[in-house]
Amino acid sequence: LSLVFIYRSFAGLKIQENDLIEFPNNEYTADLQRKGGEIKRFTMHVFLVKEYQSELKSSAETFPEWIDLDKVSTLNLLPNVENAIQAVLKVE
Repeated sequence: LSLVFIYRSFAGLKIQENDLIEFPNNEYTADLQRKGGEIKRFTMHVFLVKEYQSELKSSAETFPEWIDLDKVSTLNLLPNVENAIQAVLKVE
């Protein structure tokens, strides 16, 4: 199984809907400050992905990469991302 945060672009990964596993309390909300200073509320829904095809692809906006789980705590992440990762790891 692979941990993937689902974004609109899917970061180049091809994922079938039946390969997404929803789990309890998979919604995370945070108020984030935008570049112009405005604060906006964002919500993400996190799913466990059983299978995917393709490779991660960069775009003008994102540079996705696989990170070892033991290094996650050293990264400058958006609010709730580490909490979401920990929650997914508990899904059986």
